[in-house]
Amino acid sequence: MDVLASVPVPPSMRALLVAYPPDPCASTASVVLLDGRGRFIGAVAPGTATLLAVPALTRTLHAISSDELTAPVGSSVVRDVVVVPPSPSGLLVSATRFSPSVCGNGRPQLESATKEQLEWKLVDVAFIEPRPGAGEAWLAAHRARVDEILHRRSEMAVDVAWSGGPL
Repeated sequence: MDVLASVPVPPSMRALLVAYPPDPCASTASVVLLDGRGRFIGAVAPGTATLLAVPALTRTLHAISSDELTAPVGSSVVRDVVVVPPSPSGLLVSATRFSPSVCGNGRPQLESATKEQLEWKLVDVAFIEPRPGAGEAWLAAHRARVDEILHRRSEMAVDVAWSGGPL
């Protein structure tokens, strides 16, 4: 995890490690992270981790399932508003479980994790290179849905505020 301290990022940005360790309860959907204006920050799929560049002044991100982002406009959606943890902490994504042996509804949970907690979870993940350009192009294809979720505040949208613990 020393990589967080040595990754070169511009002064206006900060590094944020996001890990989604493999789990039999995880769905196939990625967690897509957007800023408050709907700009693509990054995405992470089950079994992967990525080191994202986040604007330094960004305090919260919107976490939305790729399945929900690609759903038709007007579909119900649940989005999580996650607090960007201070460096060198990161975000840990995990599958929802009703108990240790019973899977939940497939919605991922996000929680802040310390450097030490993340180190233990990185053993079985594949690191992926962030591709902001490709992410922005993909998001542009779903712009009406993104605008509905983030800006037009459909009565079908449900916000879940998150401040550091499991949802």
